[in-house]
Amino acid sequence: MPREEERINLNFSEKLNCNWNRKLLLSYLSYLSPYMLISTIGLVLLKIWTGKNSFIITYSIFLPIFFVLFRPLIQCSHCPYYKEKRFIDPLPKIWKFNFRPMNNFERISYLVGLGFFLVLPLTAQFIGLGFLINNLVIFNNWKIIVYSLIILTTFILNLFFIFNLYTKLCTCCIHFSCPLNRVSKEVKNEFENLYPEYEIMNL
Repeated sequence: MPREEERINLNFSEKLNCNWNRKLLLSYLSYLSPYMLISTIGLVLLKIWTGKNSFIITYSIFLPIFFVLFRPLIQCSHCPYYKEKRFIDPLPKIWKFNFRPMNNFERISYLVGLGFFLVLPLTAQFIGLGFLINNLVIFNNWKIIVYSLIILTTFILNLFFIFNLYTKLCTCCIHFSCPLNRVSKEVKNEFENLYPEYEIMNL
């Protein structure tokens, strides 16, 4: 590890995640994976029980485009982790590292995409629940109960992901230009003052 990284890691180890490590990846996946799993189950049941295919098709197309292509380009490519091939997602690096910070268009686009990812499954599941309720003659009550529990679980895991992302990862992330970054201004200023020569601060 370069001397500069060693100094930064030593002085900011309790304030910033200056170096990628496996625990970061596992933490991120532990927050994200349960939500993605229950969302997918809910949309698959929606297709099976109601015959509505549009939501699962949209979700299936959106996920790879957003997480493999779009998000790495507008958000991850600006991150120091990405520069060192140590970014937090277990995805291939297909874009070049971008030295400039995220601009407003990229920030807004990222938030819109993330919002779509979090809102679409719940919206689709509520529509599916309404369809089941309005067709009680066709559908058994147990399906309505099961689907209601899936919606509740999806909502809880949605909040679980947002809460942990916002309070545990984003509070110590070195990607300062990300719209979700919540590192305090004091820590950012301290970092900039101590390491003005450090390359990632040109972001």
